[in-house]
Amino acid sequence: MGTAWVVALVGAWMVISPFVLHFSNTTAGMVNNIAVGIALIVVTLASAKSDLLRGFLIMLAGWMYTSSVMIVVPGGVFLWNNLLLGVVVIVCAVASSSPYPDNYVPAKK
Repeated sequence: MGTAWVVALVGAWMVISPFVLHFSNTTAGMVNNIAVGIALIVVTLASAKSDLLRGFLIMLAGWMYTSSVMIVVPGGVFLWNNLLLGVVVIVCAVASSSPYPDNYVPAKK
């Protein structure tokens, strides 16, 4: 859960990025980033209760990565914003999971 705050901040940035990076005149890009940002925040908060929701974070990050080339927004800022943040969310979602249960203690030699 240590990287959850990073993903929540990325979600908040996704919501405001169309206005800060000046691509809010492109409706598809604006709606996409606002919807994905809200979904990132909600799923991050919900994943505190269930680790299975981290899979949704990876899917949302995959969509961020894919949408950056599928949705045409002039200027390239949308492309690089979503590509880089998609990678950040994937890394955070993978880094926050552990193959060991919470009560695991390594055996002493």
